[in-house]
Amino acid sequence: MDVNTVAAGGGSMLFFRSGIFQVGPESAGAHPGPACYKKGGPLAVTDANLALGRLLPEYFPNIFGPQENEPLDKSATLQAFQQLAES
Repeated sequence: MDVNTVAAGGGSMLFFRSGIFQVGPESAGAHPGPACYKKGGPLAVTDANLALGRLLPEYFPNIFGPQENEPLDKSATLQAFQQLAES
């Protein structure tokens, strides 16, 4: 194992490289944020937690999306994972 950095935030981006999932060190940041923020952002740790059911959108305020009035979007997360699987 070769660890260069430890990604600790939910915005740390997810990649599939050389047959394995990798996290960071790149970050989606707050804007655009993870894919589930519905602002065109990349897959991030937050998306993985949402897809696994560890985050429940109903417990978050509706501050996401282009107008910042929508809930977290699990379907955007799942679509981003599907695109990653097909690439």
